[in-house]
Parts: sequence; C-alpha cells; structure tokens
Amino acid sequence: MWGSGKPKVGHSLANLLSEVEKELRVKVPDEIRENCIRLSKYYTITRYPNVWESGTPEEYFTYDEAREAVQRAEQVIKWVEVIWKKLSKNV
Repeated sequence: MWGSGKPKVGHSLANLLSEVEKELRVKVPDEIRENCIRLSKYYTITRYPNVWESGTPEEYFTYDEAREAVQRAEQVIKWVEVIWKKLSKNV
C-alpha cells in the first residue's frame, strides 16, 4: 500500500480502507467507510455501458445522485489529505 511502502491496487474502496487500517493503523471514521462503500457501487455500472440491458449509464442516474456521489468523494478526499499530512509528519 502506498504510504506503507507496499503498493496496493484495486477498485474496491472498502478493501483499500481495510488495508489502510491494517497496514497504517489508521482509524477510519464510519462516515468515510459509508462513503467508500457507496462510491464503490458506482464503479462498474457507471463505467461500462453494456452493464445495463439498454441505454447508457447516464440514463439511469439522476442529477441528485451524481451530486451526492461527488459530495461523498470530496469528503473521502479531504479525509485522505488529512491522514496523508499526518503520516508525512511521522516520516
């Protein structure tokens, strides 16, 4: 995992959070975990048009859902930035 000297790849934000907790011993707030779980669900269904029987991903999501996803992503990014700064001070 990056930051611990161990690269980690994947698309599941929940799995990446588990690695952060385990490898870096960082407590993940429930709100951040919830955001990551919800955001992970969007990965395949928004990226690949053939996931849906017909139409395109944009036909299946509302403006409010998109706005919510962006807000959740922004919260996760802010949390990561705070953690990154704390870890950087410990190096």
